[in-house]
Amino acid sequence: MSATSEQYYKKVTLSSEKEEVLRPTGIVNFRQVTTQPNVHVAEGITLKPKQLHELQQRLHDAALAIGIDDLAVLPPVYVAAETQLGTNAPALYNWRQDKVYITLSLLDDEKLADLQRDGVLPENCLSTMVHELIHWKDAAGYRKRHPDMAGYADWINQQSKKKIVELAKKGYNIKVSRYAIKSFLSEQFDETYVEIRTLQLLQKG
Repeated sequence: MSATSEQYYKKVTLSSEKEEVLRPTGIVNFRQVTTQPNVHVAEGITLKPKQLHELQQRLHDAALAIGIDDLAVLPPVYVAAETQLGTNAPALYNWRQDKVYITLSLLDDEKLADLQRDGVLPENCLSTMVHELIHWKDAAGYRKRHPDMAGYADWINQQSKKKIVELAKKGYNIKVSRYAIKSFLSEQFDETYVEIRTLQLLQKG
């Protein structure tokens, strides 16, 4: 991008305060984007103005896809390098922390399709974001009805299994992606059902 086009995006300014977040690789320090308080950036990486703009646009569009029109209710987003997050996934939602983590590479258009290759619609820039926000919406719904989240993992997995069985009985092909199949075989039914819903929502949109 040229210097001329870069100026159309707001400069990414980070707060001076650090937030320590525990990841499998250890403690990662994040700092909040002052103009976008829902976005946090890990130390050691640089979030470019265009990438921040792209992230906010994807959040907006993904939120609309799952039926949310108020970005203020969305969980905070933490951007980091793959090595800092300690996961092979391009993004993940942690329901215990109520945080969405995404890898910086997910905001690189040249790497997007490869990062999403095992999921539904890998060429669609919203695929991963919609997937994670569905996870968030499921957890948020449970959180409203229960005083704590202790039983959430088992509950969502069993509910998802029931939904998958119902769809299969109706002749729906649940093998919507390699990740959906892998998750089903490992009895991570919530992941499979989220993949199914991600495909349905993006195709509908």
